Amino acid sequence: MCNSKNSSFASSLIQPVSRRGILKQGALFSLSTTAFTMLGSKVLASGSSSLAGDGDQSTHYFLHIIIPAGLDNNYLFDARPLAMTQAKLLANYTGEEPSIYTGTNGQSTFVTKMTTSLMRHKDKFSVLNGVVMSPSFEGHDQNMNVLLTGNPFGGESYLPWHNKENLPLDYLRTLGFLQENLTNTGSSLVMSPSQCKDLAAKVSRLTDPTNPTLGHISSRAAATGQGKGVFASAARRLGVATGGVPELAGKLANIKITDHPIGQTDRERLLANTKADTEMLSQVFLNKVSPTGMMILSPGSVDTHNYDSAAKMPTLGTDVADAIAQIFDDLAATPSEGGRSLLDDTTIIIGSEFSRTMRQRYSDFETTGTDHNPLTNTLIVAGKGVVGGLVLGESDFATPDEVLSGAHLASDPDKVKLMGRPFNHSDGTVQRNNLMEGYDPYQYLTAINVTNTIQQILGIPAEKRFTHGRNLPPAAVIAPLIKS
Repeated sequence: MCNSKNSSFASSLIQPVSRRGILKQGALFSLSTTAFTMLGSKVLASGSSSLAGDGDQSTHYFLHIIIPAGLDNNYLFDARPLAMTQAKLLANYTGEEPSIYTGTNGQSTFVTKMTTSLMRHKDKFSVLNGVVMSPSFEGHDQNMNVLLTGNPFGGESYLPWHNKENLPLDYLRTLGFLQENLTNTGSSLVMSPSQCKDLAAKVSRLTDPTNPTLGHISSRAAATGQGKGVFASAARRLGVATGGVPELAGKLANIKITDHPIGQTDRERLLANTKADTEMLSQVFLNKVSPTGMMILSPGSVDTHNYDSAAKMPTLGTDVADAIAQIFDDLAATPSEGGRSLLDDTTIIIGSEFSRTMRQRYSDFETTGTDHNPLTNTLIVAGKGVVGGLVLGESDFATPDEVLSGAHLASDPDKVKLMGRPFNHSDGTVQRNNLMEGYDPYQYLTAINVTNTIQQILGIPAEKRFTHGRNLPPAAVIAPLIKS
């Protein structure tokens, strides 16, 4: 008599045979040989069915770059003049007046010199300021959940939905601490470049016909499959799955990982890790292991609650911008298909789960840190299907004497936060004179608008789009951002 665990295990194998299923059950079979130990159970779960997209069906990859812990965008693309610091409203540890950056659409934003390295790619990316993450939830996980699932409490992420070709992995995620609650990670994998290199070497041995473990399991599966019942059915499927092992092993064995210097300083380690992660994800894309990658950038403590960490933000902001510029450089230098580069064939979104407050409520202004601010954020979008060079959206509290809206004051009575301004999703204009008394998410630029826009660019069906609440219509896409 089998226990419930074994019944569940066997039942999971009795599914219609598909190429994706074969590959995943091939991974299950190979676990017995220990070569797929690093893949673990994540690649064994049944994936979502193939989705027919409504967009460009040619080569298309997706890279989601996350700087976890809440990056203060005042040090990058949503800076404030020193007048705000002189009025003791906003702590600014650069001590320098920001400059004006104007997009090709005529909209401007203040930027710091930390963004200098990114400017060589400014025609490839667009900046979205004043992105409201949540009007009420301030937790790291809740706001990351909003970005990935459309729900502060988590759920089904849109990342696996891009895997319309049913490649072996829905997405590969690099190492790094991330707070989120996703329910559909069964066909994703978290891996470092060194682990990926080790895995590629191990799976290349799976196709060796002299492997005694391989032969033993194949013969036992064949023998058991002659009978009746659940275990015979599972054994027959396991036998079929062995045909997928060489294909999956071949894909992984073709991945080439270069050993990069680790570096001595935090900056050197960040740039070295970023280069290695970009190479790994590029190889995963090009070898058709997965169409999607999630890269975690960890430059240091950007969760700047205390003065010591907040005072380091000018350095950390520079490091973040330089790491992103390096990613663009490396993708642009990596050949894809038809004479294009990976940067041409990859849609990219970059950002954190929220921005920061201007100061802490009860700290000395001269030595203040910052707290979480989900009322505004800056997200960068780039690559395939994206109109580059734009500045879209804007946050309020741009001058010391600005009159704030009732919607802002309801969530921020202490006036320590910036908040996104109302926004027209059809033409991309900011509604500066619309001082709304209450918050209506359909009148603002929100994380869900950005996610739905990415979904449309990736060709994910419209019925999958996120809404701002149960029984509400899907959040609008940002029309000017989508390349026709």
